[in-house]
Amino acid sequence: QRDFFQNVIKPYIDKETAVFVIISDALRYESGEELCSRLLQTDKCEAKIEPMVATLPTYTKAGMASLLPHKELSCDIESNAIFADNQSVEGTAARNTLLATVLNGKGCAVTFEEFRQKTTEFGRDWVKPFKVVYVYHNAIDKAGDDNVSESKVFEATEQAFKDIQDILKTIYNM
Repeated sequence: QRDFFQNVIKPYIDKETAVFVIISDALRYESGEELCSRLLQTDKCEAKIEPMVATLPTYTKAGMASLLPHKELSCDIESNAIFADNQSVEGTAARNTLLATVLNGKGCAVTFEEFRQKTTEFGRDWVKPFKVVYVYHNAIDKAGDDNVSESKVFEATEQAFKDIQDILKTIYNM
């Protein structure tokens, strides 16, 4: 996982091909297999799934940070904050700043809700300057983290499948 950007994303950048990274928090491998199977049933998609060794400790902040461009990850023990090359990557805004900085303004990070709003409002014009777009989706983790909604994780997973397919349709159309 810690080499994701270098091994998976950088080759696209080197070929000057735009790439979208969709990160769905708490989407487990088995659910990923199901999503991959559904995507393969569409005529506009090639899909494959490959396991990765997780960053330790295996919790959201570390995992999210490890998928970003970095040479070194660190953690402030007292605040539990995660840093990529001494730059905070806490939250989407900080990840956006890191991607914009590392990719000279040609990278960004947005939430699923922001992506949906920006692509609806601005369409292709919004995405034109970017070579790398990270889209963060959080429906499954959000459902599982709340005692009231944790029984709805399977419904949230199904919704995540639909949301990801909607993201892909939007990307195809751009």
